[in-house]
Formats: sequence, structure tokens, C-alpha cells
Amino acid sequence: MPKISELIREHPEGTRTFPIWRANSLEMGKVFAEASMGFLGQVQHTLRDGRLIVTTSTSHPVLATLGCQLAGWTLEEGTMISGPLRMKVRKPSFIYDMLDFGSVPKLPDIACVEGSASPTSIINEMVENGLKGAEILLTDEASEAQYINVPARAIEIVLFRLMFLTDLNGVRISKAISRVIAPLETDNPGIGLNDAIRFNGHVTLIGDFKGFREFEPIVTKNAGFADQKFETVMRETGCVANCPLELFSVAKLTVIDNGKTRIY
Repeated sequence: MPKISELIREHPEGTRTFPIWRANSLEMGKVFAEASMGFLGQVQHTLRDGRLIVTTSTSHPVLATLGCQLAGWTLEEGTMISGPLRMKVRKPSFIYDMLDFGSVPKLPDIACVEGSASPTSIINEMVENGLKGAEILLTDEASEAQYINVPARAIEIVLFRLMFLTDLNGVRISKAISRVIAPLETDNPGIGLNDAIRFNGHVTLIGDFKGFREFEPIVTKNAGFADQKFETVMRETGCVANCPLELFSVAKLTVIDNGKTRIY
């Protein structure tokens, strides 16, 4: 597994045991997105007709996304932590109570932080959770890095929704691929890019789903919010964390189950 220090030559902030790098560019968005998956997934982006196309693939879908990438560790208002370091502190605990990740390969001690928290508060949070060291990537909602990081989370959204529809321990998902067409500019990347997933995101899951076929709730057109933008719902609920689960969806889902293809 690569280290952040091997990928970024800039001098970090923070301390020797908790170095912190800031992710502020598209290139750093790719590093942030792949690091948040414990480097168990690959992220690519291209430009076409003035829009950004972000593709993500992983052969360890559940571990890479729900085990690592899910931003379920809250530091303070508006700041969330994702990345493989979550597995050490089991945050949020219900993920690790619900899912059996089996034999987990050695993952890097990396935390990916989104929000306005100070380096000092981030390091204090790590120490308070018994951690003795970690590499930390920090970005904020307005950063250019979010144009890669947010669309790269389409697989995570699908599997998080699927976890509430069926027992993921009873299925075998061998590969997942996503493709999201995103704007190159939006007033609020955290909001506009979630809409890119909802309205221009396609995820493909490959595996053995043990007869499960009720994938429809994950697709945007079946949601009660299909005709509303993310910003509209968030304005009513106050923040992303309070948004209804069905707001997080994708435009198209392809399931290849034991070689048989179904499209939703």
C-alpha cells in the first residue's frame, strides 16, 4: 500500500506522527478519493464537452467503500472523517456490527478529513481515540478536490443503500464500477456534485446476489425526491447529515448477477 508521503512531495502541516496535507486540486482529489478507499479502488477522470467524467472501480467493493470510504466519523459540525483509519476506531460502530469484512488486508493508517476543522482539533481527535500516528488528508467543501472525491463515492452510496435492503453478508460482490458525469463548476461542490451522482451517475455491481432482486429503491427515479435538487432538500433539513436516506441515489444501476444482467 502506498503512503501519502510517497505520493505528495509537499511539506506537511501537523506533527511528525500526525502529518497533514491539504487536498486542493483535481489531482489531489484523486489521491484523496483513492486514499479514502484504503487504495483498494482506482479513480480516473477525463474532460468531455466541458464536463468532468469520473470513473471508479474496485475489486473489494464492500471493504473499500463501507469499511473505509464512508464518511461516518464526525469530528465537529460540518467536519467528517473517512478512510481506512475508521476501521481501527470502529466509527460508526453499526457498520462494523452489521458487516463481516472477513480477512481484512493490512490497510494504511490514513484519515481523510472533509470540513473546516483545524489541524490541532484533528490531531486531538486522533489522540483521544487512542491513535499514536496517522497520515491525514484534509479538504473542504469548496475545494477543487471535491470535484473528484464526491463523484468517486457513487459506489459507496449504492452499497450503503443496499445494506438496508438486504444482508450484505449473504451476497458476494466481486467488483463494482461507477461513472459520474459532473459539472466543472458549481456554487457548492458538496451539493452540486451529489446531484451529479443522483442524476448522472451509473453504478455497475458484479457478483452473486443470492436471488435478491429488489434494487429499485436505490435508483433516483423511484425516490420521493426524484424531482427535487439536493440543495432544496438540504435547505429544509439543515445539513447533509439530516437529509433522508433516499435522497442518496444513482440515475442508473446495472447488476450482473452470475453473468445475467439486469438494469434498473
